[in-house]
Amino acid sequence: MNREYLYYFTSQILSLDLFAGRRSGIIKQFPTTKNQWQRWVQTASNHMVLPACYLVLKRHQLLNHLPGELQESLKYIYELNQQRNLKIEKHARSINQVLKSKGITPLFMKGSANLIDKVYHDSGERMMYDIDILVEDQNMLPAVELLTRLGYKPQKPFILSSYPSTMHYPIMYREGYTAGIEIHRIPVQYLYLKKFSTKGLWESARESKDPSFDGMVMTDDKKMIHNFIHSQLMHSRHYYGNVSLRDLYDILLLSQREDPVKVFRKYGHFQKQSQAYLQLYHRVFDIKMPERLQKYRGSRFFFFRHNLSLRAGKKKLSFFYFLIMFSQKYILLPVRTLWNRDARNYVFSRLTQPGWYGRHIAAYKRMFSRK
Repeated sequence: MNREYLYYFTSQILSLDLFAGRRSGIIKQFPTTKNQWQRWVQTASNHMVLPACYLVLKRHQLLNHLPGELQESLKYIYELNQQRNLKIEKHARSINQVLKSKGITPLFMKGSANLIDKVYHDSGERMMYDIDILVEDQNMLPAVELLTRLGYKPQKPFILSSYPSTMHYPIMYREGYTAGIEIHRIPVQYLYLKKFSTKGLWESARESKDPSFDGMVMTDDKKMIHNFIHSQLMHSRHYYGNVSLRDLYDILLLSQREDPVKVFRKYGHFQKQSQAYLQLYHRVFDIKMPERLQKYRGSRFFFFRHNLSLRAGKKKLSFFYFLIMFSQKYILLPVRTLWNRDARNYVFSRLTQPGWYGRHIAAYKRMFSRK
């Protein structure tokens, strides 16, 4: 069982709620040895969908096909994640009230927004790092000051000169709390802001579908677009061809509320990348692809990169990632500074930031040490 097989096997598990008829076929694909099960756990864990897989398997009475020890391990991981997410949700409620009491309206984004907006079947389904909150531009520093008075501390220093190109304040932690808080002034990096404006998000923002939570979230179509921009463009996964199952699973769940094909057709921007993302979404979950989407032929090189990311050995993959990263960060970005003021501010504010070089090198080490 190679990485490609395990990637698609995991996606079939995640789609069982929509396609219950696949149950018998999935049973035939189950690993048969301890080593194969360990590799599947590693794959699902790397894609941060292990608790979601556990819940799907449980809902479809498939846990008995797993080794007993593995069943217990998955249950334990799920319960830990559920406990953590319940604390995160409680934390989000608290932050929502604190900010609103000072006249600052928070708009919850990404995983924490989906959690409080009841996108997931269960509070322990989604694995997440922190709580992402968007506030109006003029409220970012007042929100940070408020959190600082409550005992929150930033993970790294904030350089005020970098403000014009800053998407969010460094993540803030408080002792005794499970997750950090990331206060955003804009929802995406400056490169994508014209196509996904802060003003548009605030104009369309709505209250959470959880009546007990009086917080604001993005509309479901905006969540899909943000998912795409954040994962595929900002984090360069489109260029690597390395697509997270957690991101695709969020789209799958949101698709029960909005049709992703219609959402991106209406959105109209980044068509080459978004059409490739949608085609992969349909292929990964084996969903019938609309005829119009089938006709799009601009995704071939993207699928070549995606297949490479699943099939290549670690050394070859690391070299491939390095080439893409090098061209983006050390060729395209410096060139962009010649005409783009935000790019200049982004680059120079970081080059003059104490400790930036050490963190930059450490980030590369983490990337290339992953299996």
